[in-house]
Amino acid sequence: MIATSDRQPPSASCPCRECGQDQPPSSLDAYSGLCPNCAAWEELQQAVYHHAPHLWSAGSIVSDLEATTSQQAISEIVESMALEAGMSEQLSETIVKALLFDQEAASTAIDHGLAMLHVTHPSVAEPLASVARSQFGIDFGSPDGHPAKVFVVLVSPPQPPAEHLRLTATAARLLRNYSRRTAT
Repeated sequence: MIATSDRQPPSASCPCRECGQDQPPSSLDAYSGLCPNCAAWEELQQAVYHHAPHLWSAGSIVSDLEATTSQQAISEIVESMALEAGMSEQLSETIVKALLFDQEAASTAIDHGLAMLHVTHPSVAEPLASVARSQFGIDFGSPDGHPAKVFVVLVSPPQPPAEHLRLTATAARLLRNYSRRTAT
């Protein structure tokens, strides 16, 4: 028999299986052991594959950005995209510059920790896409002042423009659903 002084009280928090952040046990998903944000991230990845499977592969998803600035984040995401697509270093640099130009002209951040960057470029034959996450967030000049934690980057050929618009609308819908899932 265990003495009552040897018993440990029930834990007031448990770590998320993905991010390791302590959470109240009731907020973790009972099946996956994920906190609400990590569960929403996994749902977003599944939705991305479901809605545009020809655009996404394991290399087009960056689960833990190391970047701490918007410029570093854009470079890191495009680098991942370039490796996956076999893009030349010159084209990769050109796309980074175009995305940075758009970011400086007007924030690509959306409220609730989201950012969507998209650009067309004549040297891209097929649409390319990447989704990335930063655990701690990166200042992207969001209207609500929150750092961006989830990023979608789309790079498309300029023709046909309807395809780029369709992909942008799909990405916006996925981000909206993610935002609803993580809202507290």
